[in-house]
Amino acid sequence: MAYIGVNDDFGRGGVAEFEKQMTALGATTVMKEYFEHGTSDFYTLLTKLKSSGADGVFVAAETQDGSILVKQKAELGLTTKMFGVGSWATPDFIKLTGEASEGIYAAVPYASTMTTPKNKAFVTAYTARYNEAPGQIFCGRL
Repeated sequence: MAYIGVNDDFGRGGVAEFEKQMTALGATTVMKEYFEHGTSDFYTLLTKLKSSGADGVFVAAETQDGSILVKQKAELGLTTKMFGVGSWATPDFIKLTGEASEGIYAAVPYASTMTTPKNKAFVTAYTARYNEAPGQIFCGRL
């Protein structure tokens, strides 16, 4: 796994939490980089990502910075699986990125207290497997 984040508490915290979760699942960190808000040229960082050999990359960047990074990733033809934050699942993000957002995953906040039958079944299965209820941010599958 590779991790890219904006150089502030949000970016560093997001990277730290996802790295912790992914390491617990057996992933190895091959790259961790930070950038400043307002960066408009991600080509060097994306070239580093390509040469890292990462199977996937988690990016902690909000809509504006993230959309530029995603478009430049597409321009370079990178096929590394990319996971972003919740704002990447919004119409604004998709409008900014267009077709470049195809295949991008977004990590959105989750509440295990939802009372729908499907969620109750998920929480029961998750708790049985991992001996704890799923939190707001979790990585894994049943």
